Amino acid sequence: MRSYLPLLALSMVAVGCGPRLFTVTATTGNIHSQPHSVADGTIVYRMTGNLPNYQIKRINASSESLISTITLPAYSSIYYTSENGERIVVRRLDGNTEYGEVIDANSGSVLTSERLSPWNEGEAALEVPSISPDGEYIFFRGEFDGLPVTYVRKVVGGTMRMISGDAVPVSAAVGASSNLGTNQNFFFSLSDGSVITPSYTIPGNQRIYQGRDGWTLTYDGSKFRMYRQNDGLVRQANLAAGDNFVGLARDGKAIYYRKATGMVTIHNLTSGVETNLFPYASAEGYLPSLSPDGTRVTYPVTEGEFGSRFITNPATELAPIYRRTAIQPGFDAGGLNFVLHDDRSMAYRNEFPGSISQQYRLPKGDKFEGLTEDGASSFYRLGGYLYRHTPKSGQATKWFAPWTVADILFSRDGKSAVEYYQNPRVGTQLRHRNPKGTPLAFTLPANTTPLAVMPDGRVMWHEVPDARTTLRFTDPATGVMRRSFYLGQTGAVKQVSVSNDGTKFVAWANDARFGDLTTEKVRRLDSDPVRGVAISPDGSLAAVAHLDRVIVYKTSNYTVAWTELIQSDPFSPTKLAISPNNQRLLIVTQGDAALVNITGQ
Repeated sequence: MRSYLPLLALSMVAVGCGPRLFTVTATTGNIHSQPHSVADGTIVYRMTGNLPNYQIKRINASSESLISTITLPAYSSIYYTSENGERIVVRRLDGNTEYGEVIDANSGSVLTSERLSPWNEGEAALEVPSISPDGEYIFFRGEFDGLPVTYVRKVVGGTMRMISGDAVPVSAAVGASSNLGTNQNFFFSLSDGSVITPSYTIPGNQRIYQGRDGWTLTYDGSKFRMYRQNDGLVRQANLAAGDNFVGLARDGKAIYYRKATGMVTIHNLTSGVETNLFPYASAEGYLPSLSPDGTRVTYPVTEGEFGSRFITNPATELAPIYRRTAIQPGFDAGGLNFVLHDDRSMAYRNEFPGSISQQYRLPKGDKFEGLTEDGASSFYRLGGYLYRHTPKSGQATKWFAPWTVADILFSRDGKSAVEYYQNPRVGTQLRHRNPKGTPLAFTLPANTTPLAVMPDGRVMWHEVPDARTTLRFTDPATGVMRRSFYLGQTGAVKQVSVSNDGTKFVAWANDARFGDLTTEKVRRLDSDPVRGVAISPDGSLAAVAHLDRVIVYKTSNYTVAWTELIQSDPFSPTKLAISPNNQRLLIVTQGDAALVNITGQ
C-alpha cells in the first residue's frame, strides 16, 4: 500500500490507502515576495531546497494552499515577478557567467535568457532585468559610453532595443525614461523604441517612478506628482513629513498613502479629493501596501499574520494573509486535528479541504514553552513563573516557579512536568512537579538527557555517550532508578513517543525501535535513517518518518499498515501525530502540514 506524497505536490496512487485530506503549506521561510506582491495581494513565492536546484512554490497565502511548484535551472535564484504572478525573473550562474532569465511560473520553462556578464573587456555588465506589470517586456539596466541606458525587449520573440536613461513601463504599450545625462524625460514605444511626443512635458528634475494606463507617477525627492497621459493634467499628492507612499491603483485613478498620523488615505486623481480609509499603526516598521490589481491594502495585524482589506469607501472587510510555518501536529481527545504554527496560532481544520474551523492564539509571555500532544494545554513563562493555559477557554493559571536556566518536559496530558539543567559539579539537577506544582528534587548523572515524563510520574532518561543506548526510569519521589531498558543500538536518543498508558513507546536513535515495557521486548522497525517518530495513543500503531517516506507499523506484529512517499527536511525533524481512532496521520515537515487517511477507507 504505497502512495506518493511530496507534501506539497501529492499525487495519490496508492492501493488500499485512503485519500490525503488536506495540505497546508508554509507561507514563511525563504519568501521572495511580501504577501501583497502579485495578483490580488494573496500570492507569495517560497524558495525551498538547496543549490544547485531550488524549488519555487507559488502559494495562496490566504488559504495556505499551493498553486504550483517548479524547479529552477541549476544555480538560479528568484529576483522579480510579474504582477499577475505568471512569470518569474531569475539570475542564473553558469561558471563565471551570469544570465538574466524569465521563467514560466506554471511550467518552469525558460521563456528568455540574456547574458548579464560583459561579452568583451571594457563593456559594462547588465543588471538583473525587471519585468513589466503584465509580464510582456523585460528591462535591463546598464551603461553605454559611461552613461546609464536601459535595454528593452519583449519576453518572447522580441528585439533588444537600447533606450537612454533609466526606463520603466507606464502602460501596456508605452515606456518612459528619465535621462540623467540630458536631464530630460521622454516617452517611447515598447514595441519599436520610437520616441512618443506627448502634448505636455515632465520637468527633468522629476524622476519617472512608475505608471499605469492613464497616469505617470513622478518623484522629485519630496513630492509625488501624477501626470494624466492624454493631456498632461497634474495631480499632486501632498505628502507631508512622515507620510509614506503606499501605491498607485492599477487603473491609474487613485494614489494611496499612509499619513504620519497613521491614517491610510486615498487621493482620487480625477477629482483631487482625498478620503481617509482606516487608521493603521505601523508595526515593526512595516507599511501598508497596495496589491497590484488595486483591490486590497495589505498590512500586518498580529505577529506572523497580515491582514488584507478590500478597498471600499471606507475599506472595512479584513481577510487574513498568513506568514507562518507549521511546527507541531496533533489531535485532541475527540480526534479533531490541529496544527501549531511558529506564530503560536493553533488552527483546527476541516478535513476537506482544510479550511480553518477554529483558531486560537497562544500566549507567549516571556517565553513560550510548548503545547501538549492533545492540544489541551499550552505553557509559557511570565515574571518568573510557569503558567498553564487552556487554548479553548483562554484561561491561564500560575503553576510553579521554575529554575531560570531549566529546560522543561511535560507529561502527555500536561498535568505533570520535570524541569532540569546540567550542573557541572553534581550532575543533572531535576525537579518533578505534580498538578499542584509541588517539587520533588533529585539528581541524575552528568551528561544525562531526560526524554519523557511517564504517566506514573517516572522520568525516562539516558546518558550521552552511551554505547548501549539504554533507557532508564527514575522515581522522582525517591530518586531511585527503578528500571533500565536496553534498546539494542548505539547513539544518542533524539526522540521518544510514549503511549497514553505508558506501556509502549517508539524511540529514535540511529534507527527506529519499538518497546513494550510490559513484555520487556524491543524491536527494530527498520534500519533506514530516521527523521521523526510517533506512537498512537493506544500504542497499537507506530509511525516512522524517513527522508523519503513515512511508514506506519502495527505494533502487534510489526507489519506495515501504511506507507507514503514524502520529502522530509534533512536538517530538522519531521513531526507526526496519529489520531485516537487510528484512522488519521498528521505530518509536519519543512513547515508544511498534511492530513492523510491511513485506513484505506
